[in-house]
Amino acid sequence: MVRSVPIALISLLLACGGLTPEIPEPDRALREAEEARIQEQEQVAPSGPITFELEAYPAPELPWEAETIWGCCGVPLQALTASSTLPPQGRNAYGVEHLGDDDPKTAWVEGAEGHGEGERLAFEWYQEGDMDCGVLQIRNGYQKSKKLFQANGRVKELKVHLDGELVGTVTLKDSYHDQLFRPGAKPGQRVELEIASVYPGAKHQDTALSQLVQICAP
Repeated sequence: MVRSVPIALISLLLACGGLTPEIPEPDRALREAEEARIQEQEQVAPSGPITFELEAYPAPELPWEAETIWGCCGVPLQALTASSTLPPQGRNAYGVEHLGDDDPKTAWVEGAEGHGEGERLAFEWYQEGDMDCGVLQIRNGYQKSKKLFQANGRVKELKVHLDGELVGTVTLKDSYHDQLFRPGAKPGQRVELEIASVYPGAKHQDTALSQLVQICAP
């Protein structure tokens, strides 16, 4: 004669681990997949624009009195355009080609009314083989001389757009030094840098950048 096991005893054994109910294989796979999905969601960074951090990089205190130190690694930006450019004045021109000429004494200067907020530089992100080309390098302001640097505006904050989507902002220093950051762009992506705010010039409203290149290094 087979005696039935009281329900209360079965519950107690289950609670203490004495009996482990078998989970059907399909249900187990679904449970493990759901757990993996939840873990992946927890590891994903929050969406929305981020703040890019500047990276440290050595540079001369007064670049117009010293040889440039980045020419070996700087790559001019591809298909570079500007939303505006200051017209030439005498022998001085201010086109975007000066951003990649390895000469901090030349500059791109925006040509809009006011201090240049909202003006943009656009280009295509470049990749050279398996080199690290993920860094943008900037020399802020018009660095032909200390007097011109202070007379004209310098960029304070840039908004970074990738393929038309705002992905973050970077705050530049009011400094002659090289400034670097990683915008997180992929090869072939369209990158737009929008002037969000400036350090106003002491004499002119025009805002300038002396260099803007990608750094490609092994």
